[in-house]
Amino acid sequence: MRLAANQPAPQKGWETDLVWDENFPAFELPQGSKLEDYICRYYDLYYAHLDETAAAWPENVRVFGLDQMTTEAGRREILEFCLPGRAHVDFDAHLNKGS
Repeated sequence: MRLAANQPAPQKGWETDLVWDENFPAFELPQGSKLEDYICRYYDLYYAHLDETAAAWPENVRVFGLDQMTTEAGRREILEFCLPGRAHVDFDAHLNKGS
């Protein structure tokens, strides 16, 4: 989109902080806590919110485990949740065997 010469440039609604992402929660942990402690806290908070959201809207949000991707029945369940009542073509999952 090109602005006319007399139009002011739109104001940027965000700014970049190269040190801290304001969307990432800040945790008050005891002094001397390791990075692992913060990651574990974030992981627990993330899954607590996810479980609450799934419980509040079970028709819209469901948590699937990675193990469900490796079986035909699991993939069928995921596809049926995402696209109910449609025909689904199964595919064989490729398991990474390493290099």
